[in-house]
Amino acid sequence: MRPVPSVPRTVDNKYRIEQLLGRGGMGAVYRARDMRLDRLVALKVVRAELLGDPEARRRFRREAQIVARLQHPSIVAVFDYGTFADGGAYLVMELVRGEDLRHVLQREGRIDTAESMRILTAVCAAIGTAHREGVLHRDLKPENILLPNGGGPPKVLDFGVAKLIGDDAPGPEAGDGHSVLTAAGMIIGTPAYMAPEQFQAANPDARTDVFSLGVVAYEMLSGELPFTRGSLADVVLAQARGVPPLPASLVPAAAERAIRSALDPDPDRRPASPQAFATLLSAGLESER
Repeated sequence: MRPVPSVPRTVDNKYRIEQLLGRGGMGAVYRARDMRLDRLVALKVVRAELLGDPEARRRFRREAQIVARLQHPSIVAVFDYGTFADGGAYLVMELVRGEDLRHVLQREGRIDTAESMRILTAVCAAIGTAHREGVLHRDLKPENILLPNGGGPPKVLDFGVAKLIGDDAPGPEAGDGHSVLTAAGMIIGTPAYMAPEQFQAANPDARTDVFSLGVVAYEMLSGELPFTRGSLADVVLAQARGVPPLPASLVPAAAERAIRSALDPDPDRRPASPQAFATLLSAGLESER
């Protein structure tokens, strides 16, 4: 492994970094060994410039503590938190062996109805648990849904741009297409999966995550995105044109109505919670069996 500036091979005399697993706008993720408990973990390093003042570091620590409290079989567990001398920070998380939903979709094209519903039911339950603890995800997409080897429950990961419900201040800001700076303020998310209110830098709520879940459901069942994968402006224009119809041969009409309800531009017309969306979609998929 090539050494990375500012990241020591041994972190806080507790974690020995073994392999770089990936990089993103927030920083990098490594496979590391917890030397005290002799187990493998995932260690996520957050870049110092994203935590450039004491208030940002305080908020990140508080949000890490809250996410660590989330107990659900479909949420990647957070074990530890710490800081580096340069102002950066790290999270120590459960290491899950498998592949993310994006890789599966790239290989398979689409996911069959039964498997799609299994994944969505678990993910909706996980996000519902987060919401009850006051945490919004804000970046739900196939890259952040991990499918473990051996067919275990899917895992939601990367609450890196998570937000506390009712907290008006922005969370950590990413820099790889996760966030876009406009005159209205900081927009955080991935454009193809973002609700209209996120483009306006409005305060999100549980229904914002429901919209993203609707995009994921549409993509899993059809193999296509409801809106474009292009720029933020492209997505805004695509959303204004409305949701393209789903092929009747792939998705029953009742299930399409459920997905359209999640993708409604008006949050008040969406299902009120992830569980409500999962129930509506499941009933729609069962309606024509």
